[in-house]
Amino acid sequence: MGSDGSEFFDGFLAQLSARYPRTAATFPIAERLSPTLVSRHKLQLPSSIREQAESIASAFFALRNESERNHRLSALSPETPDPGNASALMSYDFHIDTNGKLRLIEINTNASLSLIVSALYRFQNVKNVFAAEPEKDIVDSFQTEFDLFNG
Repeated sequence: MGSDGSEFFDGFLAQLSARYPRTAATFPIAERLSPTLVSRHKLQLPSSIREQAESIASAFFALRNESERNHRLSALSPETPDPGNASALMSYDFHIDTNGKLRLIEINTNASLSLIVSALYRFQNVKNVFAAEPEKDIVDSFQTEFDLFNG
């Protein structure tokens, strides 16, 4: 492997093209995906970090369904209605500070790189501890959101 990671990146692009041939045929993956977006290096974090992240994400998700929150939203001017859905591809962006503490940086409602991350896990033969079947989970999430939207 080249010291600059180019062989890793080229192999990763080849896997993406093989797994998603129709996308590769219509979308120039190599031109749009930067080699700085993925890393050949694997980082093992303690399970306690994952557990903390899951706990924080669960707390925010539960907050979304609290009646007091919904009451406050309806009292705003102009009224801010609850859309009735939970957001497909919700993403919680965490960093670890210099003291090894987990910090929530932002919450996104458009985890657009989720398929890239899933493909990177697969390419590096790393188990995705958050989803056994990420692609199926994504499709199911969109179906659920669509169903909630259409009532």
